[in-house]
Amino acid sequence: MAIRLLFVVNTTDFFLSHRLPVALAAQREGYVVHLVSDWLAYEVR
Repeated sequence: MAIRLLFVVNTTDFFLSHRLPVALAAQREGYVVHLVSDWLAYEVR
């Protein structure tokens, strides 16, 4: 079972500018990453 990591941020812009590298690194280490935020107007791949 994979470890889950949940990010809760007020705005998507904050996540993209401050936490995206952390989330991507966690994914590379095997974490399942989830995000709770305002409306996501971006497509992140």
